[in-house]
Amino acid sequence: MLKPISTSDNTRLSDIASSSKDIRHAQTSLSSDIQRARNDSRELLTVTEESTATGISGGAMSKRPFDTIFCGISNEERKQVCGRLFGKQILAHIHENCQRNAAAIHEKALQRVTRECDVRSDNVALLKNMVAILQNARLTINFNASKVDFISLLKHQHYLNTYAIGSRPGDLPAYNVGRDAIETKAFELEKLTDTPYATYGNTGGFTPSFKPANRDFSPESRPVYAALDFLKGPNGGASSYGMSFFELNDNVKINCTFSPFDIYGHRFGLDSRKLSTYWHMENLISVCQSDFFGYNCFKSLVKMASGESVIPHPNYGKGYEGNYIEAHIHGEVCIFRDIKHVYISLQESPYPLVKMQEYARTINEALNRNCIILY
Repeated sequence: MLKPISTSDNTRLSDIASSSKDIRHAQTSLSSDIQRARNDSRELLTVTEESTATGISGGAMSKRPFDTIFCGISNEERKQVCGRLFGKQILAHIHENCQRNAAAIHEKALQRVTRECDVRSDNVALLKNMVAILQNARLTINFNASKVDFISLLKHQHYLNTYAIGSRPGDLPAYNVGRDAIETKAFELEKLTDTPYATYGNTGGFTPSFKPANRDFSPESRPVYAALDFLKGPNGGASSYGMSFFELNDNVKINCTFSPFDIYGHRFGLDSRKLSTYWHMENLISVCQSDFFGYNCFKSLVKMASGESVIPHPNYGKGYEGNYIEAHIHGEVCIFRDIKHVYISLQESPYPLVKMQEYARTINEALNRNCIILY
């Protein structure tokens, strides 16, 4: 729940905000992330080869003082770094899958547009417009405002996934057991077992208390879930998770993989071929749903690409299948760097309007921008 702006340890929101100004505008690119993951893998292998050549075995290296190998960072910090690098390897793996089949993906998407649209239209240009709509769509993370501790978020400065927090509010204790099984298949993690950081992305099963059995497992290796809100729904892209939502900065999208369906649902079918990256939106277009019981995703895209206005389907962002384009953020979500706006639904807030307006004004003044939006 929303807590007072000033906490018992005298931490002020303005102090938190000012300490994070140096990271607010940092950006990363998909290509650089992919290359970094490859370079780190090569450097690790090079170190191993050089050590072998000089007569230093891997076991001997492991016995060297920790701070001489990892620059004095703690074991927990090392796990976080290596977990993030494994997350980038997942992103690189899906990117390479799409890139390898780029020609076939383009042809499949074009054939669908040609088959389901007016034959007199310029289908190549129409497809290009559909891709642009998806690439320029806002990225949102929905939440229930009555269940989120915003001060805790601000102090930790990162939005955490379910492995880091244990489970989402209202979920079963064993939620992450199922999530791990789905992610292992969806992201083809079994194909990454030989990569340098694989141990940090492997849960090793779960204990009776539903915690990862592998002590080296890093929650940072797994994605944060979001939605690609191309229809710009009044409550974000996935309102089934709450009517309030974060709108993320555009640079975050290049750290994402995307699915036309919720990967937990039967429509996705654990088929990694349905996943795409920012650079391969044609794959979403070729397989996205377009039926009455869904939300008319494909038809909505066609209308928008043709310059027509579109009212979101009543099912948009709701239902067991999610009825939205799911995004998986393979990297940190920094509160001060990556979040553009926070939309808080007054219907979900446990506080009176006057108090919420006071909170929003204080936060916006501390951040020196119109970040909190009440609606």
